[in-house]
Amino acid sequence: MAGAQLSAYTDYALTLKKTVTLHRRVAAHLGHDAYPHPRPLAEVTPLLVDAADTRSAAGEGLLMLGSPEVVEAAHGWALTVMEVEHLLHTPGCTADTWSEQMGKQRAAREKYYTAIRRDMELPPGHSGRWQLPPAQPA
Repeated sequence: MAGAQLSAYTDYALTLKKTVTLHRRVAAHLGHDAYPHPRPLAEVTPLLVDAADTRSAAGEGLLMLGSPEVVEAAHGWALTVMEVEHLLHTPGCTADTWSEQMGKQRAAREKYYTAIRRDMELPPGHSGRWQLPPAQPA
């Protein structure tokens, strides 16, 4: 059971991570994020639709095998990812508002991973917050 549960938790996380990555590429195209490989929204939209479909399917495994705490944390993370997407469509989106929302998304992701570790009786893990070196002038 533990292997199936970990797989369900991981599958769901990967679908959200894919969505966030795609949003970051769009935000980079708009000048709000330094993520590599910027892409316009029109190019990314079919990939976002596919990611949403995959997330919906992965959510079923999460509901079947996940503890209530993990499912709630997953829901919280998914809601912040939806807020990220909404912000991209907001005319007032700036690099600052983008950065703030991405911070909320990272905190929700960390809460999800913490709930998983607690549920699976694993030791605390890394926050996933990496310090990147300053951008070098071109």
